Amino acid sequence: MLEEMKKINPSKSQLIYIVVCAYKNDFFIKIGRSSNLNKRIKNIQTGCPHPINNIFIVFSEYGEEIFGLEKILLKLIDKYKLKGEWYLGSEEFFDLFNSILVRINSGILGDLVLEDEDRFSYEEVEILFHIHNYRFYEIELPIKKKGKFVSNQLLNPIDIYMKIQNYILLVE
Repeated sequence: MLEEMKKINPSKSQLIYIVVCAYKNDFFIKIGRSSNLNKRIKNIQTGCPHPINNIFIVFSEYGEEIFGLEKILLKLIDKYKLKGEWYLGSEEFFDLFNSILVRINSGILGDLVLEDEDRFSYEEVEILFHIHNYRFYEIELPIKKKGKFVSNQLLNPIDIYMKIQNYILLVE
């Protein structure tokens, strides 16, 4: 694991990653959880025909929070799913992702989940009973054994969208 992550997350709990691959003017997003980011990214790159442009992570001291957060996010952004575990990273996708994260961090997402309670398990919704401050960190690429965060500031999904938009402008 990354040295900085060990300092911030000494329990080495799982993390959620957001992998961004760009092709022409489209962004393909993969969201998942892992306890070994290096190995997971290598596996993702093997199965993705486009290079990985950005990686963002969020983690918590509590593995059950990461499990619940991932499951809730994937269920609530489902309409943007392309194939398998890949999503189309449009501006609307990141707007929805941001509004979900803001509501989770504020502890006010329960009404959305309770409207469709059969879709969610207790383990998934348990995180909704608390206020959070999930932080996304951008990871410097390529990932090295003692990799570095590009940013340790709070990044929300709108910030992530702006970063990947800037990548497209640089490539064109």
